[in-house]
Amino acid sequence: MPAGRWYVYARIVVNKTKCELGMKQQINPSDWNEAKGCAKNKSDELRRFSRYLEVVRAKLVRHYQQLRLGNEGINADMVKEAFLNDDKPAEQHSLMWLIGYHNEIMKTVLAPGTMKNYRTTESYLQLFIKKHYGTNDVLLRKLAFEFITGFEHYVRT
Repeated sequence: MPAGRWYVYARIVVNKTKCELGMKQQINPSDWNEAKGCAKNKSDELRRFSRYLEVVRAKLVRHYQQLRLGNEGINADMVKEAFLNDDKPAEQHSLMWLIGYHNEIMKTVLAPGTMKNYRTTESYLQLFIKKHYGTNDVLLRKLAFEFITGFEHYVRT
């Protein structure tokens, strides 16, 4: 890092929980407007940097609102995780990724016994996928009704 430059972080605060997100950007302290939380408008480069920060803020707010709609027990880490996974196209998400993501964000919200049940279901799904598909995972876009009924039959027998 060049001498005298600061790294820029986004602080995420949700329901009294906090976390930070590194922006992988640096700025001279004299170019930073602390009151507004953005770069001063002294040059085109600083204006572009401020616009970048506004885009990040907007995405964080969007993820917060989406999580809030689907889950009452959200925290700052859940918003950060959603933001970090934003660049992965939804059509490339897999079932095991989704289960891992769910378990990671819910482990602070759900009771240990409930989490044990989710982990057990995860292990059954891994066995089912390996046995019936010959692979370790399946893309969400490849899932069909037959997968659900097949898994139900697998668990019941």
